[in-house]
Amino acid sequence: MLMCASVVSAAPAGKDLVIWDNKPAGNKWDIAYPVGNGRLGAMPFGNFPEEKILINEESIWSRSSKMAMPEKSFEHLEKVRELEGAGDYQGADRHFEKTLMDGRNPDGYQLVGWLQIAYQDSGELKETYRELDLKTGVARNVYTLADGGKITQKVFAGGADDIIVVTVSATKKIGVRVSLDGGVIENGDIVKTASASGNNATKFVGRARVLSSVKAQVADNALEIKGTDTVTIYVSAT
Repeated sequence: MLMCASVVSAAPAGKDLVIWDNKPAGNKWDIAYPVGNGRLGAMPFGNFPEEKILINEESIWSRSSKMAMPEKSFEHLEKVRELEGAGDYQGADRHFEKTLMDGRNPDGYQLVGWLQIAYQDSGELKETYRELDLKTGVARNVYTLADGGKITQKVFAGGADDIIVVTVSATKKIGVRVSLDGGVIENGDIVKTASASGNNATKFVGRARVLSSVKAQVADNALEIKGTDTVTIYVSAT
């Protein structure tokens, strides 16, 4: 439902299952276009020249206390379902808070982090077009530049390989700088070893691998590719 907030006009002819916009999401996550495979998710924002893509993984939760189930949890859950089935949603909320929450704050879902793509050595931006194809699950950004060049960025979630894939293609040679917030370079990959907040929070490893016909160079904790027209980025989290 949130995705529909960014629809500004009817979809182009022949693209009934495409949500699109002619401006970036900026800093508004609820109008970035999400892709995912059920475990991993990504949300490209369509910003140029500093693109950012939010990376999620389903099991990363903050946690300070030990996991525990209140007594008679099944019975209370059935009561909540009964109240909801009867249309008493407030009653269902009150019963849930009294019996299942039991005065405890719920754990918070947290992120793998931000994959950041800086487009360099390119012309000035003239137009932005971004779309989410609901049939293919591919989010595509097209940046038209004042010098006549065009950069196309695609983001999708692989099911069989269980990774996020980002592809970049340009009609003119450009530079691309890739980083993952909190990540460092290990054996040619960008690796983030971290945990969510709290003493018993989820620990995880995020990894980004950058492939191009031009060899990537290490720049601080980022990878830079100069003078290329294609870049592929694989992102995983475990």
